[in-house]
Amino acid sequence: SHDFIEVSNPFTPTEDGDYTFYAVAGDLISNDVKVVVTPTVPALPEDSDAGNTSFAHRVLLVDHTGTNCGYCPLMMKLLKTLEEDEVYHSKYYEAMSHSYNTSDPSYSGSAAAISSHYNFNGYPTLTYNFYHTTTSSHGSIDHIMQQIDALWKADGADAGIAAASSIASNSVIVNVEVKAAVTNDYRVVAWLLEDNIYAK
Repeated sequence: SHDFIEVSNPFTPTEDGDYTFYAVAGDLISNDVKVVVTPTVPALPEDSDAGNTSFAHRVLLVDHTGTNCGYCPLMMKLLKTLEEDEVYHSKYYEAMSHSYNTSDPSYSGSAAAISSHYNFNGYPTLTYNFYHTTTSSHGSIDHIMQQIDALWKADGADAGIAAASSIASNSVIVNVEVKAAVTNDYRVVAWLLEDNIYAK
Protein backbone atom coordinates (compact mmCIF):
# COMPACT_ATOMS: atom_id res chain seq x y z
CA SER A 1 0.00 0.00 0.00
CA HIS A 2 3.08 2.29 0.24
CA ASP A 3 5.43 3.47 -2.45
CA PHE A 4 9.00 2.92 -1.31
CA ILE A 5 12.07 4.28 -3.03
CA GLU A 6 15.64 3.15 -2.63
CA VAL A 7 17.82 5.63 -0.76
CA SER A 8 21.56 6.07 -0.47
CA ASN A 9 23.49 4.79 2.50
CA PRO A 10 24.04 6.97 4.44
CA PHE A 11 20.82 8.89 3.81
CA THR A 12 20.44 12.53 4.88
CA PRO A 13 16.87 13.83 4.77
CA THR A 14 16.35 17.32 3.36
CA GLU A 15 12.81 17.83 4.72
CA ASP A 16 11.22 17.30 8.10
CA GLY A 17 8.54 14.64 8.52
CA ASP A 18 8.04 10.93 9.26
CA TYR A 19 10.26 8.45 7.39
CA THR A 20 9.90 4.67 7.38
CA PHE A 21 12.89 2.52 6.40
CA TYR A 22 13.56 -1.17 5.92
CA ALA A 23 16.63 -3.03 4.73
CA VAL A 24 16.86 -5.79 2.15
CA ALA A 25 19.69 -8.37 2.00
CA GLY A 26 19.05 -11.16 -0.48
CA ASP A 27 15.73 -12.73 0.48
CA LEU A 28 15.73 -11.15 3.94
CA ILE A 29 13.72 -8.00 4.76
CA SER A 30 14.10 -6.20 8.07
CA ASN A 31 11.33 -4.83 10.24
CA ASP A 32 10.26 -1.25 9.52
CA VAL A 33 12.11 1.49 11.34
CA LYS A 34 10.31 4.81 11.71
CA VAL A 35 12.36 7.99 12.03
CA VAL A 36 10.85 11.39 12.84
CA VAL A 37 12.91 14.25 11.44
CA THR A 38 12.32 17.56 13.21
CA PRO A 39 13.30 20.92 11.74
CA THR A 40 16.15 23.00 13.09
CA VAL A 41 15.04 25.26 15.91
CA PRO A 42 15.64 28.90 14.91
CA ALA A 43 18.17 30.85 16.98
CA LEU A 44 16.87 33.57 19.26
CA PRO A 45 18.07 37.13 18.81
CA GLU A 46 20.98 37.96 21.06
CA ASP A 47 20.07 39.68 24.31
CA SER A 48 22.25 42.79 24.16
CA ASP A 49 21.51 43.69 27.80
CA ALA A 50 20.95 40.49 29.79
CA GLY A 51 20.51 42.31 33.09
CA ASN A 52 17.83 44.68 31.82
CA THR A 53 14.27 43.88 32.93
CA SER A 54 12.61 47.04 31.61
CA PHE A 55 9.96 45.96 29.08
CA ALA A 56 7.59 48.00 26.92
CA HIS A 57 3.94 47.15 27.45
CA ARG A 58 1.51 46.62 24.57
CA VAL A 59 -2.26 46.09 24.60
CA LEU A 60 -3.57 43.48 22.15
CA LEU A 61 -6.41 44.79 19.99
CA VAL A 62 -8.37 42.16 18.07
CA ASP A 63 -10.65 43.42 15.32
CA HIS A 64 -13.43 40.88 14.80
CA THR A 65 -14.34 41.42 11.17
CA GLY A 66 -14.93 39.76 7.83
CA THR A 67 -15.82 40.16 4.20
CA ASN A 68 -19.50 40.87 3.41
CA CYS A 69 -19.63 42.97 6.61
CA GLY A 70 -20.94 46.36 5.60
CA TYR A 71 -19.78 48.31 8.66
CA CYS A 72 -16.39 46.61 9.12
CA PRO A 73 -14.45 49.07 6.91
CA LEU A 74 -15.50 51.82 9.33
CA MET A 75 -13.59 50.08 12.15
CA MET A 76 -10.60 49.65 9.85
CA LYS A 77 -10.72 53.39 9.14
CA LEU A 78 -10.64 54.14 12.88
CA LEU A 79 -7.70 51.78 13.38
CA LYS A 80 -5.85 53.41 10.48
CA THR A 81 -6.32 56.80 12.15
CA LEU A 82 -5.13 55.33 15.46
CA GLU A 83 -2.06 53.84 13.76
CA GLU A 84 -1.07 57.31 12.55
CA ASP A 85 -1.10 58.65 16.13
CA GLU A 86 2.52 58.25 17.33
CA VAL A 87 1.58 58.25 21.02
CA TYR A 88 -1.00 55.47 20.71
CA HIS A 89 0.74 53.44 18.02
CA SER A 90 3.46 52.49 20.53
CA LYS A 91 0.89 51.24 23.06
CA TYR A 92 -0.74 48.36 21.19
CA TYR A 93 -0.52 45.50 18.72
CA GLU A 94 -3.38 44.70 16.40
CA ALA A 95 -4.69 41.51 14.81
CA MET A 96 -7.70 40.84 12.61
CA SER A 97 -9.94 37.87 13.41
CA HIS A 98 -12.14 37.05 10.42
CA SER A 99 -15.18 35.28 11.84
CA TYR A 100 -18.11 37.14 10.26
CA ASN A 101 -18.77 34.74 7.38
CA THR A 102 -17.46 31.30 6.46
CA SER A 103 -17.00 32.23 2.77
CA ASP A 104 -14.24 34.67 3.79
CA PRO A 105 -10.82 33.32 2.67
CA SER A 106 -9.41 34.44 6.04
CA TYR A 107 -12.12 32.71 8.08
CA SER A 108 -10.93 29.92 10.36
CA GLY A 109 -12.24 27.79 13.20
CA SER A 110 -9.73 29.50 15.46
CA ALA A 111 -11.09 32.94 14.57
CA ALA A 112 -14.63 31.71 15.24
CA ALA A 113 -13.59 30.29 18.62
CA ILE A 114 -11.90 33.54 19.62
CA SER A 115 -14.96 35.56 18.63
CA SER A 116 -17.40 33.23 20.37
CA HIS A 117 -15.34 33.53 23.57
CA TYR A 118 -16.53 37.14 23.89
CA ASN A 119 -20.17 36.39 23.00
CA PHE A 120 -20.71 39.76 21.30
CA ASN A 121 -23.64 40.50 19.02
CA GLY A 122 -22.46 42.78 16.23
CA TYR A 123 -19.69 43.30 13.71
CA PRO A 124 -17.26 44.89 13.69
CA THR A 125 -16.22 44.47 17.32
CA LEU A 126 -12.87 45.41 18.80
CA THR A 127 -11.70 43.59 21.93
CA TYR A 128 -8.75 44.37 24.19
CA ASN A 129 -6.45 41.66 25.53
CA PHE A 130 -7.88 38.16 25.72
CA TYR A 131 -9.11 38.57 29.28
CA HIS A 132 -10.80 41.94 28.79
CA THR A 133 -14.26 41.85 27.23
CA THR A 134 -14.96 45.55 26.70
CA THR A 135 -15.83 46.08 23.06
CA SER A 136 -15.92 49.09 20.75
CA SER A 137 -18.41 49.63 18.01
CA HIS A 138 -17.26 51.21 14.78
CA GLY A 139 -18.29 54.70 15.89
CA SER A 140 -15.75 56.22 18.28
CA ILE A 141 -11.99 56.50 18.22
CA ASP A 142 -12.20 58.26 21.61
CA HIS A 143 -13.65 55.08 23.14
CA ILE A 144 -10.82 53.01 21.66
CA MET A 145 -8.23 55.39 23.10
CA GLN A 146 -9.92 55.31 26.51
CA GLN A 147 -9.80 51.50 26.59
CA ILE A 148 -6.11 51.46 25.64
CA ASP A 149 -5.33 54.08 28.30
CA ALA A 150 -7.18 52.02 30.94
CA LEU A 151 -5.18 48.85 30.19
CA TRP A 152 -1.76 50.17 29.18
CA LYS A 153 0.95 50.02 31.85
CA ALA A 154 3.04 53.17 31.60
CA ASP A 155 5.70 51.70 33.91
CA GLY A 156 6.17 48.75 31.53
CA ALA A 157 5.31 45.08 31.35
CA ASP A 158 6.21 42.57 34.07
CA ALA A 159 7.88 40.24 31.56
CA GLY A 160 9.38 40.34 28.10
CA ILE A 161 9.39 37.74 25.35
CA ALA A 162 11.99 37.07 22.69
CA ALA A 163 10.92 34.84 19.82
CA ALA A 164 12.23 33.48 16.55
CA SER A 165 10.26 31.43 14.05
CA SER A 166 10.86 29.52 10.85
CA ILE A 167 8.67 27.66 8.39
CA ALA A 168 9.44 23.99 7.80
CA SER A 169 7.79 21.75 5.23
CA ASN A 170 5.08 20.51 7.61
CA SER A 171 5.15 22.95 10.52
CA VAL A 172 6.06 26.33 11.92
CA ILE A 173 8.82 26.19 14.52
CA VAL A 174 8.87 28.83 17.25
CA ASN A 175 11.65 29.31 19.79
CA VAL A 176 10.65 31.49 22.75
CA GLU A 177 12.48 32.87 25.77
CA VAL A 178 10.78 34.76 28.60
CA LYS A 179 12.56 37.17 30.92
CA ALA A 180 10.61 38.38 33.95
CA ALA A 181 11.01 41.47 36.08
CA VAL A 182 8.36 40.27 38.54
CA THR A 183 8.10 36.76 39.98
CA ASN A 184 4.72 35.40 38.91
CA ASP A 185 2.96 32.70 36.89
CA TYR A 186 3.05 33.56 33.19
CA ARG A 187 1.29 32.06 30.22
CA VAL A 188 2.77 32.27 26.71
CA VAL A 189 0.34 32.16 23.80
CA ALA A 190 1.36 31.78 20.17
CA TRP A 191 -1.13 32.85 17.52
CA LEU A 192 -0.29 31.96 13.92
CA LEU A 193 -1.52 34.75 11.64
CA GLU A 194 -1.57 34.70 7.86
CA ASP A 195 -1.01 37.77 5.77
CA ASN A 196 -1.47 38.84 2.13
CA ILE A 197 -4.82 37.10 1.71
CA TYR A 198 -7.03 39.10 -0.63
CA ALA A 199 -10.77 38.99 -1.10
CA LYS A 200 -13.53 41.29 -2.27
